[in-house]
Amino acid sequence: MQNDALDVAEDSASSGLNNILTEQVSQSIDDLAGAIIEQLVADERFKKLFNQPQRSDQPRKQRLLARQKNKEQHYLLLEDLVAQDNNGLALSIKADQFAKEYLQVVDILYRELEAEYNDFPVKHHKTNSYLQRLLVGDSRNLQTLMRIEVFMLTLLQQSTPAFLYSKEQMPQIKLESSKQLEQRVTRLGREFLFLWSEMDFIKQLNGGYFTRNVQLLADFFWHQDPSIKKFSGFKIIKRDANPESLKELSDLFIELVGFARRGKFQPNTRDHRPRAGFVEPDTEIVKPSSIAMTKDWIKRSQQLQEAIDYFRRYKQKNIVLYRFQIQLKLKNSKVPYEQFQKFFGIVNKKAVRPQGFKGYLDFLYFWKENFITQNLIQDMIIILDASSLIDIPEQDDQKAKLRDIPAEFLEYMRMILNENSEIFGDRKPILKLYPIPVMQSKAWDIPAELIIETDDKVKRAFFEDRILPYFVYMETFDVNYSDDIKNRFKRGQKS
Repeated sequence: MQNDALDVAEDSASSGLNNILTEQVSQSIDDLAGAIIEQLVADERFKKLFNQPQRSDQPRKQRLLARQKNKEQHYLLLEDLVAQDNNGLALSIKADQFAKEYLQVVDILYRELEAEYNDFPVKHHKTNSYLQRLLVGDSRNLQTLMRIEVFMLTLLQQSTPAFLYSKEQMPQIKLESSKQLEQRVTRLGREFLFLWSEMDFIKQLNGGYFTRNVQLLADFFWHQDPSIKKFSGFKIIKRDANPESLKELSDLFIELVGFARRGKFQPNTRDHRPRAGFVEPDTEIVKPSSIAMTKDWIKRSQQLQEAIDYFRRYKQKNIVLYRFQIQLKLKNSKVPYEQFQKFFGIVNKKAVRPQGFKGYLDFLYFWKENFITQNLIQDMIIILDASSLIDIPEQDDQKAKLRDIPAEFLEYMRMILNENSEIFGDRKPILKLYPIPVMQSKAWDIPAELIIETDDKVKRAFFEDRILPYFVYMETFDVNYSDDIKNRFKRGQKS
């Protein structure tokens, strides 16, 4: 009995000791886990991971993370080959003077269009939350547009294969490592993959206010393969990077090169067979050839140089630029172009006279259209002698003041409208004048009205390098107006 009692006591003591040890071990584990968590939370890398703000470069960061993960797992996806930037392509193509000028002008046009139209470059999508997040307010829109322009110019002028291979070498290529395959993909090939990743955005770029290059790529993505569905651009770059997928990528690239140069493309229609009773549609896509595009661009370049030479007559004057958008509105119809043009001709002819609009020197404008009402808009810059801005009355009892040019010019035009109402027959249009900044994009960081003083090389260069190109090259866009206007850009014609 005593032995049994001793055994029970020993078991009880042993059990108590085990419980104490278990509790100590559990506490140690908890302490260790807590310390690890604290260390992880304090680590700057994890702070960045959990507190990362939503930024426009988020897709790029995701691709970098995916690329790193794939490399650790020793295999490649096509997305691992996506170009993170186009610096190499841009630097190479800008060595060509034509390409450099083209890209500078297109950048100006897109920035101004983005500032003027809230649906540029794409319309808002209320129903599709993915597209709404992708397209609305995305700061990458302009960057992507310019990457398209650089890619297409390089494709036209310095085209290399997207993936270097030949049929005879294919058995050997299949034995190459991922690193060797990666080195067969060119800059153009990597940028082509980037554009595939942006396919859903690019397919929305189908309006008139895009260059031939952008419209051509958008058409290519819409039609080159009928099996392509919404968001499939992402599926394509999720494929393994192997000789077969890279060869298919190269074949698509070659089709695009042919389309870009000739301006003609025959999509694959085998999955679009018409139903019984329907006629096979004409599926060939036709755009101006690259040669025609270049000729038109050279024409505008000459027109720009003529405008620069013309306005240099004011190099030794202090001048100030005001920009207005002018409209003539009728209640139940629109003012035809011919009547609007005749009215402005009278305004300009009278304004430039000594007894006309004080300080008025010259003008330039571009005809636009409100595509909802179809009313014409005269987007106009008037050039005034800056010395005329201070008004000193002849009467001694009246104070000198700074002139309110927008209000004065509106009243001046209304006076001429009343004096020449016969231009519009028995109708009397309402004149509207809206002052706007000489350049609307905030990227330029200039005031709404621009004064250019004598020998101010910076502001004069801005006038010649930014303002004039915008007004001259707007005519390169293939936009249909309800009026037949032969030349939408116009400037003064003094001898």
